[in-house]
Amino acid sequence: MAQIERLAGWGVLFLPGALVVFLGFNAGGYFPGTPALVAVFLLLCLSARILAAERPFEGFTPALGVCAGALCLYAESEFVA
Repeated sequence: MAQIERLAGWGVLFLPGALVVFLGFNAGGYFPGTPALVAVFLLLCLSARILAAERPFEGFTPALGVCAGALCLYAESEFVA
């Protein structure tokens, strides 16, 4: 079991780099299809984490909620503009 956890830890470390390379080689990530595919993949990973963890929101603090809300408002303002 420890080996699986270690492998999962390495996967989490390499995921951002792998996504940057994937987006870079797929039309530069400029067209909406490629980032949408990555967003769906990350949403599925997040859903699996929430379903599999014993206490998935254990590290969620009010400060994290404020930061996440600010990022959501920023992203929404970018879409409106």
